[in-house]
Amino acid sequence: SRWNENSGGLFYVNMAHHNPWLNGIYNKDNISYEPSWWAPRHILRETGHVVTGGINVPFSRFRRIEFGLSLSNIRITAIRNDSGLTYGYSSVFDLPDPKTLEYHCTCANASASFVRDNALWLETGPISGERYRISARINTNLSSPHLQSYAVEIDWRHYFRHGLRSAWAVGAFGYWSGGPIPERMVIGGSSDFPLYPIYAFYTDNTWKGVVEYRYQIF
Repeated sequence: SRWNENSGGLFYVNMAHHNPWLNGIYNKDNISYEPSWWAPRHILRETGHVVTGGINVPFSRFRRIEFGLSLSNIRITAIRNDSGLTYGYSSVFDLPDPKTLEYHCTCANASASFVRDNALWLETGPISGERYRISARINTNLSSPHLQSYAVEIDWRHYFRHGLRSAWAVGAFGYWSGGPIPERMVIGGSSDFPLYPIYAFYTDNTWKGVVEYRYQIF
């Protein structure tokens, strides 16, 4: 085994105003891979610095629009590939010799989301009732100005209480990304896509529907 990540950052969240906002700066230096249990994987090293900020514009107690903007200077190097082959949709990594790939990007990322939830900037939801998030974002390469990727994401969930400790949970999720270098996401694991291993699917175009019965044990 080896040390695979060396990152740190500083964030400030201001909740004292009608429009809560946050900003932060962090660096990253980590080794990861394009995850898949059914296809070859690129082993990647990603280094760089990111400055990010966001503001929240509420319409009511639970409905709001979130705007985000980040600037990053990132370098990605493909250390090796499991088999020397590439797979999936065309991307910056689909080159004849991935072992020598080095990709550098000074990028600007802008996003907007319409949200109904009872939490601010947290991955959580109501114990009963409805939550949803509709998001759109674009990523631009400032090194040689061009649109690098764009993405749309829809996440809807509804919880029906069945008792003091139980509930039915239904949901729908859709994600689509395009552009010369589309943003990919991972799906898999007990909390995301049961019966499949973590990082089972790695894609830039997906949708799923979920029906669960949840019972509190602890």
